Amino acid sequence: MDCRATAVASEGNVISTRDRLAGLAVARHDLWRACMHEYAHLHVARHFGVHGHVTIEANPDGGLYESHYVGQLHVFTLVPTAHGRAMVGLAGFVAEWLCENPVITAEDLFAELDLDPESLSESDRRYAPNVTPRTVGAALWLVRKLWPDIVADAELHASAEARI
Repeated sequence: MDCRATAVASEGNVISTRDRLAGLAVARHDLWRACMHEYAHLHVARHFGVHGHVTIEANPDGGLYESHYVGQLHVFTLVPTAHGRAMVGLAGFVAEWLCENPVITAEDLFAELDLDPESLSESDRRYAPNVTPRTVGAALWLVRKLWPDIVADAELHASAEARI
């Protein structure tokens, strides 16, 4: 039997194997993005001398319009300067865009924020309330500098999460 023709009945709906696999791929992508986002926050916070940890959880509202995973950075102390807080607040947004486009510029990132201010979560906006092209450029530079460590921790978390 061709597995593409296989169907599963679920709450009166018929879901093809192809659709289930596509949904799994989307969920995996959401997990990867959440890990990159949160570990960028963590590594930038560490750069400013602040330690903490990351939690990533399945989002019960995840699906077509919401991410399947949500994350949060938990810090033990506050980032000491406004500049440092802005860098931490922008780091997750910058990392997500770097995943999609490794050669993205600060101008492109600032334009994206200008077009869609909701690109920053409410908590990220509290850390970075007054975003300028200069702060976006500084955050981009710092995330690129810390990129190997961000990717390594995100990969470790995502692979451990996928096994659960």
